Amino acid sequence: MTKTLKQTVDQRLAVFKMKMDAALQEYVTDEIVQHMLNLTNHSKLPKELYYLVAKMVCEVAEPEVDESGEGIVNPLAGVKSLKVGDITVDLSGSSSTAKAKDVDEAIQSLLQDYNRQILSVRKLRW
Repeated sequence: MTKTLKQTVDQRLAVFKMKMDAALQEYVTDEIVQHMLNLTNHSKLPKELYYLVAKMVCEVAEPEVDESGEGIVNPLAGVKSLKVGDITVDLSGSSSTAKAKDVDEAIQSLLQDYNRQILSVRKLRW
């Protein structure tokens, strides 16, 4: 059974009930693949790394929201601000700049965590 990289990533996202915007998924996948190609000296991503790429992409994805309310992990997820007495706390933190920075930091952390597995398929340069 031969799958493309996109099929492998989509399948893992579906199995683990994760969601990710299509454009963000493509960007994160491309960045991870490019890093792997640079690190392994390959011109094309080896099929042995497809599942590792899918795993790394899923670590950046967010869990799907359960509409029934049974699987809610954070009860304050929809709250933008909270005021108790004189204290006001803004919990939104959803600026596009902050999100982009978070995604870049998450990708860099992932690449460092999985370097050993990536290097197992490295080609030597002479």
